[in-house]
Amino acid sequence: MVARILGGLMSLLLAATPLAAQIGDQLEQDSGSPNSRVGTRGANFLELGVGARAMAMGGAYVAIAEGVESMYWNTAGLARTVGLSVGYSYSPLYPELDMGMHFVGLAVPLLGGVVGFSANVFTSGDMLRTTTDYPDGGDPLFGESFTFNAQAVGLHYAFNLTDRLQLGFAGRFIQEGIADAKANYVGLDIGALFRTGLLGTTIGASLANLGTESDYAGRAVTRRTTETIAGGTRVSDANLVTREASVPTIFRFSILWELTGSPEALFGGVSQHRAVLLTDVSDAIDTAPQGLLGLEYSYSEILFLRGGKKWVNENRGPWEFSDGLSGGVGFRVPFLDQHFMLDYAYVSMGDLDNVQVFTFAYGF
Repeated sequence: MVARILGGLMSLLLAATPLAAQIGDQLEQDSGSPNSRVGTRGANFLELGVGARAMAMGGAYVAIAEGVESMYWNTAGLARTVGLSVGYSYSPLYPELDMGMHFVGLAVPLLGGVVGFSANVFTSGDMLRTTTDYPDGGDPLFGESFTFNAQAVGLHYAFNLTDRLQLGFAGRFIQEGIADAKANYVGLDIGALFRTGLLGTTIGASLANLGTESDYAGRAVTRRTTETIAGGTRVSDANLVTREASVPTIFRFSILWELTGSPEALFGGVSQHRAVLLTDVSDAIDTAPQGLLGLEYSYSEILFLRGGKKWVNENRGPWEFSDGLSGGVGFRVPFLDQHFMLDYAYVSMGDLDNVQVFTFAYGF
């Protein structure tokens, strides 16, 4: 019965991936260039990744997703929550430009499963505003500077269908833009986790950001015209045509192997030393498929050491590891039948410089 349910869900997720590829206007590629749709979607901040634990493992996280971070990677992992959980993650992407990504989540067992609330917030910092009339800045109509902000607010629900199979669903309202021009989207997530019971293997899959299209609207894309008619004047507003874009749909598939630390582990036996290995594949609508590899070691579920690799889409040899390498450390301290968690990650991003991620959480 479980195998049939899992097979049906996987078929749904796999079938939805090519369907998602048809959402929105497709750009024709240049015959002399490799196929690439990078930067052709709206709300691209949703692809940046959140949470120090996941980022330290190179983003290979879907099959081990749990806690508030699971609401970004695989909502099904939220079903593992047994009490109130809260968490906050911050990543200063370009400190000199004051850019950063914030993530906050809250989860509570409710309605026969677990209900969660999440918010992703990307901030750009102040940037000089230039216009055609004031190319050096100082436009009195729009002001000296502007900021680009993006937010995604999500409502999540996950539950245990069986003792081995968890399912999760989520809806998000997404907005991005500047004060005078914004675009709004709605996105849906579907996720599943299946613990096979064979050699500590868990399979995870998620389809994220299956959503709507939107274009920008606001004062910055509105022009006012004045016409003289029959001795009088008529004032009218017209909106400039902006191209519609859709959210960046992503399909992720993940396999986790427990190496040591549990009776079902590959090398068997309960131990204070636990190690897991994850291999993920991420296929987004605007990027080529990416491979991800993650490893986590824990001692007594208190100290955690992590490492990972993400094969980014660059014209480099397949075994050049300098970009996409990551690592991190975590601490978990028991408190009132729950845990305080502090995680740190460091990610090498090549020409984009390096990224650090900090996460604070309380819960199970």
